[in-house]
Amino acid sequence: MLKIDSKWGEDAQSLLHKSIEEDDPHLRKRLMALHLVASGDSAKTAAQKVGSHRITVAQWVHRFNAHGLEGLESQWKGNPGRILTDKELEELKETVRHRPLEVGINQDLWTGKAVAEYVMKKFRKKIHPYTARLYLHHLGFRYQRPEKGWRREEESAAGSGRRLERGERFGHREGEKRREDRKPRRSRGTGRKAWVLP
Repeated sequence: MLKIDSKWGEDAQSLLHKSIEEDDPHLRKRLMALHLVASGDSAKTAAQKVGSHRITVAQWVHRFNAHGLEGLESQWKGNPGRILTDKELEELKETVRHRPLEVGINQDLWTGKAVAEYVMKKFRKKIHPYTARLYLHHLGFRYQRPEKGWRREEESAAGSGRRLERGERFGHREGEKRREDRKPRRSRGTGRKAWVLP
């Protein structure tokens, strides 16, 4: 079970107090998670209460135990380096508005790996998928289920009198076996997440 190391002089009450007074929403969330863990909650329970994943909460605890409050500071601030130029970033932002298949990437959805592949193909620059995700976050994209975008596509098609084919509606490549043929779907769109503009 996770525990907060007392060597930094913090306990459940002090962490709660710091969380309440913290202006940075990200740091406030981490402090609240640590407060919950210090109060006896498991990583899973604390994660559910603050809206994060249990592994993320566990990482916050380990970082705090190793480095104190400094370990909770954001490890990335601003632009993640100058691997891509401003012009390339703008082009990347415009590209990710489209689906990967439309720009020659053999993926249904945008992920860090797909973006890294596109950057290598287009700009001949190698970046790690994690760095690709930082770029997308910096450009205003969010990692979520792209269900709403596909619904807007359906509404647009309906307005023009065109009916989307079933495979097109669910974002499948032509000729690909439908996912619902393999197992029941939980939603009208997709259970997978992708980087999209909110």
